[in-house]
Amino acid sequence: MYRKRRRKNSWYDWRGSCLIQGVGLLALIWILSGWLWMPQDADPAATGHMIQRSFPCLIHDEVEKRLTEKQVDSSSPTENQEPLQYSETELEMICAVIQNEVGNFSIAYKEMVAGVIYNRLCSDQFPDTVYDVLHQDNQFTAIRNYYVRRHPIDPETRLAVQHVFEENWRQSDTWHTAVFYYNPAFSTLESRRWFENNLTFLFSYTEQLGSQDYTTRFFTLK
Repeated sequence: MYRKRRRKNSWYDWRGSCLIQGVGLLALIWILSGWLWMPQDADPAATGHMIQRSFPCLIHDEVEKRLTEKQVDSSSPTENQEPLQYSETELEMICAVIQNEVGNFSIAYKEMVAGVIYNRLCSDQFPDTVYDVLHQDNQFTAIRNYYVRRHPIDPETRLAVQHVFEENWRQSDTWHTAVFYYNPAFSTLESRRWFENNLTFLFSYTEQLGSQDYTTRFFTLK
């Protein structure tokens, strides 16, 4: 006997296919987001605390414009300036950045890096608020640690930030006037050339972690 072939329900088939594709897409997004938040340039010896790419890449239109126009920074930090005032949220943001940048290093190293943020706040060549300085394009990408908190802030980092932002940092041995810094060992050739050719070198600082030396070069605007 001829049996009539049962017609498939195309609506349910289409809905099931969309559900499977949707689950697959969400899984792919979850995997990619985890990869994107991983510190791609961190050296294993630093156990993920040093994201050297967050040492400013600095090929940024606004900064390039300032350098081209040779603007003079009329408010560069001096020893006579009064300490600025910051909220707990702002200080927490700074601590998160410093922890992500140089969390495994000495208080002195942390103060030098935090000093770059402080000097930018004192300069009229950069944004006026902590939020804007840390969220400026292609600068402190380590600000993501404030939101994700992959690297919990340790007491030494808080102490270093407190020294720079709440005490008289300009009277200490770590005081400087740099507004840029980078680590040559973790930077591309293009980035190294940009730093060395477009900025004024001030000093370098080196610390050893394990068997490897980490050197940071500090600069100011020309």
